Amino acid sequence: TRERAAAARRLLRHPEGSVEHKMLSGGLGDEMEALSLLRWYREGRKKQVVRGLLTRSLTRDVHVFPRLGQTEWFEFTLHNPFDHEENFRIELDDADVRVVTRADEWAYLRKHVNPCAGAADPAGNAAVEHDMVYVDPDAPEHERHAISLLPREKVRVPFSVLHLDAKGRREEKVVPIAFRSHAHGHVVALLNVHVHPRRQVVHRSFTFSGGEGEVLRRCIQLVYDGASPGIGIPSDPDGELLGDGAVARYDAFGMKAPRSALFLHTIDLSGNNRVVVEWREGVSGAGANPEVWLKYRVPPFPGTGEFYVLVYRDPYQAQLRELWHVHVNARLRLDLHATAGQAVTADLVVRGDSFTRRVRAYSSLPKEVSFDQAGEFALVAGSYNRIGLRYRPTGLSSVTKRISVHLIDADTQQLVCGWIATATTAAPVVTRTFDVDVTVDDEASKRIPYSNPWSRRRAFKLISSNPGLVRPRSARLEVEARASGYIRLALNGDAIDAGAVEEVLLFVNDDEDNTEECFLLRLRGV
Repeated sequence: TRERAAAARRLLRHPEGSVEHKMLSGGLGDEMEALSLLRWYREGRKKQVVRGLLTRSLTRDVHVFPRLGQTEWFEFTLHNPFDHEENFRIELDDADVRVVTRADEWAYLRKHVNPCAGAADPAGNAAVEHDMVYVDPDAPEHERHAISLLPREKVRVPFSVLHLDAKGRREEKVVPIAFRSHAHGHVVALLNVHVHPRRQVVHRSFTFSGGEGEVLRRCIQLVYDGASPGIGIPSDPDGELLGDGAVARYDAFGMKAPRSALFLHTIDLSGNNRVVVEWREGVSGAGANPEVWLKYRVPPFPGTGEFYVLVYRDPYQAQLRELWHVHVNARLRLDLHATAGQAVTADLVVRGDSFTRRVRAYSSLPKEVSFDQAGEFALVAGSYNRIGLRYRPTGLSSVTKRISVHLIDADTQQLVCGWIATATTAAPVVTRTFDVDVTVDDEASKRIPYSNPWSRRRAFKLISSNPGLVRPRSARLEVEARASGYIRLALNGDAIDAGAVEEVLLFVNDDEDNTEECFLLRLRGV
């Protein structure tokens, strides 16, 4: 400017080669070099500032707070800035965030689920467009979705967020979504989805135990939650009336589904796909609550299994009805077979740890299962320990029972070992039958003669299948050789109603717990 012009005039007054010319030309050259550097820096900085302003003007941030299995959704307004029709690729690479491509799903989300960001069509003018977003199967995985817009056209693009990672940590992440022009290669809009996972809400928790390697089968009945008439897909005014009065509609796969239909999804935390689920209508008829059947392959002992069951009301996984957390504990398998009234024995073998423990054995059926080691006993370290189990059923008929047997550390209350015993019981052979009238609300006695057919003195054990109703006054009966004695019984009239008939078995066992005689008592309340 003025200073530079004055310096140039002073330079012209002195001839070349003079001392003054060299001094003035050197100072002006440094100044011009500095000005050129400053101009270069300003131009580069200007490009960065303009690029940052354009990026911020084209970028929108959306914050989503999903829970496990719950669908969140929102709409993004995309504008075609060109004066001609243009195709735009939607660049998205994430497992939780996806583009909603089906028009029926988009309409369902608008009708039944509130958007997590903004409002769904706040002006009320944008209708759901069919086949608006198309999929290119030949494109890369993160660039398969595209959309075509007319000149200066604006559309609303739906996105859904479904978090199904139950094993990973709840880490926040930013998912970028770019809308790139196919012809020009420019990014016309950039959407940053900030995903903030929250803790899941578990509606029901279940813990099951099963023998290692077996297929565990369980049935769980759903409870009507009052969200809509019937359970499942909300009622549709365009539905078709069925013969039983239920309303049917078409689901996402073009199939007719009753409005009590359920849609299930499982998340196996072991990653081995051991679980299978299916649902059925209730056995009580059309108005009964549906049932969910679980099938799970139990891992080897001492392994455990863990999985989630997500129950949805719709095929789009938009409305989560319930979230179940299921634990499966593996146990060793044990098979028992006995006749009612007689005892069978089995050996439980447990290898000791690196140190000696004080343990105690428990069973889920203490009236019929006992152990040779009563109370606490020592589990020797580094060796195989034998625990004697005795099973004596007292039922009236042939049944199959599943009995849990646990070995518990007496100090730490930790599970040392566990078994699932499958016990089958055969009905006993009844040798004599007695009909007895019992006065209600009164106690009575009865004597039954019994003869010892053996040539030596015998002691017999007396066992009742229902001690609350018929109880031997003495648990043992001693009879001389080839002599007779009486079995004295106490009858409790408080345990029977007037006009009711109860059947009770009375077992007469020898010292080895084998049944010598089995009496059937038919008690009638009077």
